[in-house]
Amino acid sequence: MKIKFKISALVLACTIISALAISILSFTFSNKIISDDASEIINSSCEKTAFELDAYFMRIEQSVDTLADYIIDNLNDFETFKRSDAYVDEFSEMVAPSLLSAAEHTEGAISVYIRYSPDVAYPTSGKFYMRNGLNAPYEVVENTDFSIYDKTDLNHVGWYYIPVNNGKPTWMAPYLNENVGVYMISYVIPLFINGENLGIIGMDVDFSLIEELADIKMIYESASAFVLGDENQILFHKEVEYGTMLADLDSNGGTNAIGAAISSGNVSREIFEMKYDGQSYVTTFRPLRNGMNLMVAVTSAEMNAQGAGLRVSIIIAAIVVVILAGVVALIIVSSISRPIASLNRTAQQIAEGNLDAEINVKSKDEIGMLAENFSHTVTRLHDYVEYISEISFVLDEISRGNLDFKLTKEYIGNFAKVKDSLENISDTLSKTMYDINAVAKQVAISSEHVSSGAQSLAQSSTQQTTSITELSRSIDILTEDVALSTENIHKAFLSMEAAFNGIRESSKDMSDMHSAMDAISDASEKISNIVKTVEDIAFQTNILSLNASIEAARAGEAGKGFAVVAQEIQMLSSKTAASTGNINELVENVMSSVKNGRDISIKADNSLKHVASTAEIVKSSLQDISESSNKQSESIEKIDVGIKQIAEAVQNNSATAEESAAASEQMSSQAQVLSDRISMFKLKD
Repeated sequence: MKIKFKISALVLACTIISALAISILSFTFSNKIISDDASEIINSSCEKTAFELDAYFMRIEQSVDTLADYIIDNLNDFETFKRSDAYVDEFSEMVAPSLLSAAEHTEGAISVYIRYSPDVAYPTSGKFYMRNGLNAPYEVVENTDFSIYDKTDLNHVGWYYIPVNNGKPTWMAPYLNENVGVYMISYVIPLFINGENLGIIGMDVDFSLIEELADIKMIYESASAFVLGDENQILFHKEVEYGTMLADLDSNGGTNAIGAAISSGNVSREIFEMKYDGQSYVTTFRPLRNGMNLMVAVTSAEMNAQGAGLRVSIIIAAIVVVILAGVVALIIVSSISRPIASLNRTAQQIAEGNLDAEINVKSKDEIGMLAENFSHTVTRLHDYVEYISEISFVLDEISRGNLDFKLTKEYIGNFAKVKDSLENISDTLSKTMYDINAVAKQVAISSEHVSSGAQSLAQSSTQQTTSITELSRSIDILTEDVALSTENIHKAFLSMEAAFNGIRESSKDMSDMHSAMDAISDASEKISNIVKTVEDIAFQTNILSLNASIEAARAGEAGKGFAVVAQEIQMLSSKTAASTGNINELVENVMSSVKNGRDISIKADNSLKHVASTAEIVKSSLQDISESSNKQSESIEKIDVGIKQIAEAVQNNSATAEESAAASEQMSSQAQVLSDRISMFKLKD
C-alpha cells in the first residue's frame, strides 16, 4: 500500500474515531444534562406547586386557629357554661359574627362551624354556617343531634370525634357533601379547657380550589399532578378516578418504589419511573402540611424528545466533520506524497549503482530539506567509494606483511576514524614486532641460563631425596618405640586404677564394720541397762519375799502356805541376782572387746584412706604420663607425615627441574623461530 493511502487512511481513521468519541461523549453528557435538567424542572415544579398548596392550607389553618384562640379567650366562665343552656346559646350568638367573618375572608371556604361537646352542653348546641357556592351567602344549618349517634359511629359523627380523639388540629379526608354536591376537605381544631373538651371548631373548603392549585403547569405538555391521601389513594388527578389506589395504577408494580418512598416519609429529589395507560412516566413527590402528598408525572417520551433532536444534530455535525477532514487529508497527503515519490525513484537509482541520479524536488519544508540532504549524501557516496578503494589496497599490503604504508585521501566522518585506526595499526604492529624480536633474543639467552640452573637443581634434589629417606626410616623406628611405651604405661594405669577401686571398696567395708561395732556397743549398753533393771526387780522381789515371810509367820497356821510361796520367791530372786551378775560380767567383757575392735577398725580405716589417697596420686601421675606419651606419639606421627611430604616435594622439585631444563632448551629454539618469522615483515623506521 502506498504511503499516500496510508496517510489518508490514518487521517480518516483518526478523524472518524475522534468524531465517534466526541459523539459518544456528547450523547452521554447531553443525555445526562437533559435528564438532570428535566429532573430539576420536575422537582422545581413539584416543590413550587406543593409550596402554593401548603400556603393555601396555612391560610385556612390560620383562620381556624384565630377562631379557636378567640373562643378560648372569650369563654369567661366555663363552669356556668356547663350548667346553663342559656349561657351556651348566648356565647354561641356572641362568636357567630367572628365565624362568618373568618369564613368570608378565607378563600374557598364552604362552611364554618363550632360544636360543643355533648358532655358539657345539650346535644344540638353550637353554630353551623354553610353556603351552596363560593359566591352564595352563608346560611344557618341545623346541627346534628349527638344524642342519636354513638361516639364510635365515625360515618356520621367522625368529623367531631376523630379530632377530639387525636387531641390536636386535624385535616380530615376529602368527602362529598351531598347537600350541596361539592367535594370538601375539613380542618378541625378540638377545644380544651383545663384538659376538658369544650367542643370543636372547623372549616370546610371546596376541594376544587385545591385541584386548581394542583393542576400543574410546566414546559412539558404531558405534565400532570396527583394529590394522594395518607394511604396513597388518589384524591385528585384530571384523568384518574377519585379513590384509586396508587399501587393499582401500574399493574406491573411500577408504582411500588415511589409508593414505598411516600410511605416511609423520606423526602428527596429522586426521580421514579412508572407506567399507566400504556405510557412510561417519570415522577417525583413532595409531602403537604395537611398529611397529603403531591406527585408530579411527565411522560418519558416528551422528556426524551429534546435529547433526540440534540442527538440528530450531533450525528450530522460528526458526518460533516468527517467529510471535511477527508477532503483536507487528501489535499495534504497529495502535497506530501509527490516529492516523496520523486525521492523514492532517485533512491532506487542509487541502489542500482547510479550515483549520478538527479533529485528534482523543490520544497521549503522538511521534505525539501530531506531532498537537499539526499543530494549531499550522493556526493559523499562518491568520496566513500574512493575511501573504500584505498582502504582495500592498504589491507592487501598489510596481509603481505608491509606495515610501512601511507593513506593519501582526506577522510571525513566515520571514515576518518577508519584512517586513524589503520595508521594506529601500522604504528602499533611495527612497535610490537620490534619488541617481540628483542624479547625473543632475550628469551633465547635466558633460556640457556634457566637450563643450566635446572640441571644443577635436579642433582641437588636427588641428594636431598636420599637423606630424607634415611631420616624417615629413623622416625618410623622412634614411632614404634614410643607406641610400645605408651601401651605399657596404659596397662600400668589400668592396674593402678583396679587397685585403687579395690582399696576404695575395702575402705568402704571398714567403714561399714566400724558402724557395726558402734551398733554392737550401743546394743551392749542397752543389755547392761536391762540387766540392771532385772537386778532391781530381783532386789525388790527379795524384799517382798521377806515381808511375805514375816506376814506368814504372823498369820500362824493360816499363813504356812503363803510362807512356802514366799520362800520360793526368795530363792528365785537369789538365782536371778546371781544370773544378772554373770550377765553383767559378760556384757562388760563384750563391751571391752567391742571398744578394742572399734579402735583397731578406726586405725585400719585411716590406713586404707591414706593408701587410697596415695593410689589416687599414682593414678593421676600415670594418667598424665599416658597423655604425654600419646601427645609425643601424635607429634612424631605429624613429623613423619611432614618428612614424607618434604620427600615428596623434593622429588617433585627434581622432576620439575628436569622438565624446566627440557622446556628452556625448547624455548630457546622457539625464540629463534619467532625471530626468523618477524624478519619477514617490512616495518616502519
